[in-house]
Amino acid sequence: MRKENANSLYCRLATPENRDCVFEWLYIEGASYREVAERIKERFHIEMDFGSVFRLAKNHGFKWRFEQAKERAEREAASLSKSFDKDRKRALAQREFVAVLEDLSFKEVLLAQRLELDREKLKLQKKLEPRKYELAKRKVDLLEGKLASAKEAATDPALSSEEKQQRMREIFGLA
Repeated sequence: MRKENANSLYCRLATPENRDCVFEWLYIEGASYREVAERIKERFHIEMDFGSVFRLAKNHGFKWRFEQAKERAEREAASLSKSFDKDRKRALAQREFVAVLEDLSFKEVLLAQRLELDREKLKLQKKLEPRKYELAKRKVDLLEGKLASAKEAATDPALSSEEKQQRMREIFGLA
């Protein structure tokens, strides 16, 4: 994601609490962009037009709604008694999550799915990093071994020039 412009409403609201307040006005109270712009001016003393509020909602509103739904689902799962099994807790949390997100547009639902897929991808990449390192190390070790064999063959006085070339092809798999 790009760096925010310092003059943007997002940056000027300064704290997550201030942004949460604005998003609650938009998504929970259902206030219009003009009403929210007026409230921002009154509460935070930030002079903005309703277009800035629209851009804030467009660029950051989905993420806020998604995070709110996730937090609500986690709170619901945590509030269940210990006797509930994992699957039931997960199912109830999922229902809570879906209930919060029901009013999303199709495009926002796709964004939510993409966000979850990206998170899973990052988890898998973190798991694969040590394996990639080990494979790269093995590759370097093999190449160093081939290099040592090639040096040995090149400096062996018992081999003729043709035999040295043949040995190099064998070492590097060109034969």
